[in-house]
Amino acid sequence: MPSQTTSPPLAVTVLAALWVTLVRCDVSESPGPGCDNGKLYLDRDLPADAALWDCALSTWPESTQTLPSIDTVYDPEPARQICMDKAISYNHSIPNSGAYRPVMAESGEYLYCPPQRWLNNLHHAATVLLYHPCAPLHERLLLSVLARSCLTDYIISPHPQLSKHAPIALVAWGRTLQLSTVSSPDVCDWLENTTSTRNKSGGPSRKYDLLLIPVS
Repeated sequence: MPSQTTSPPLAVTVLAALWVTLVRCDVSESPGPGCDNGKLYLDRDLPADAALWDCALSTWPESTQTLPSIDTVYDPEPARQICMDKAISYNHSIPNSGAYRPVMAESGEYLYCPPQRWLNNLHHAATVLLYHPCAPLHERLLLSVLARSCLTDYIISPHPQLSKHAPIALVAWGRTLQLSTVSSPDVCDWLENTTSTRNKSGGPSRKYDLLLIPVS
C-alpha cells in the first residue's frame, strides 16, 4: 500500500487547487445571460467551511468489522436547472435528486465535485461514488478500481458529510447505498440493479471539469 506520508493531506491539495483556480477566474460579478457555462462563478458551489476537510490523524484507520450497508430509496424530488446566480441547498446530507446546475460534469475522478454538478449527471444515468476525505487510502483506491472496471459513466468525489461508520456511498437518482467498505458484497448487486433500471437518455454538454484528476 502506498505510504500516506509521501503526499500532502487531501484537504491541503483541494484547498490549494481551489485557490489557484478561483484567482484565475473573476468571481466578483454575477452571472451573465448565459446562466452557466461550467467555467465561471464556480465558488458558489464550493465548501465554505475548510474545517470539514480536517482529519485528526490524516485518515481514519481501516475497520476490522464490516457493518451492514444501508440501501435507501427516496421519492425523487423534481429535477430543476438553477442558474449560477442562485444558491442550491439540499435537505439530505447525501442528495440524490433535486435541483442542479445546467452544465454537467465530465465523467471521472475529482479532487472535489459539488453535488450541484453531479446531480445533473445522476439525472442522466451516471453513478456517483463518494468517500469521506478521512476514509482510508485503501478504500479510495478500491473505489477507483470499481468505477473504472464496472462503470462507463461515473463521478468519484470526496464528500465531507459522510460518517466514520459509513465513509463510502454509492448514489443513483433517488437511491443511495451507504457502506463501511467498498468490498461489501452488496455493491455488485446494487450497481446491477440501479444501472439496469435507469433511463439512459442523452444529456447536455459536459463542460465542468474543475479539479478533475487527469487519467494517467
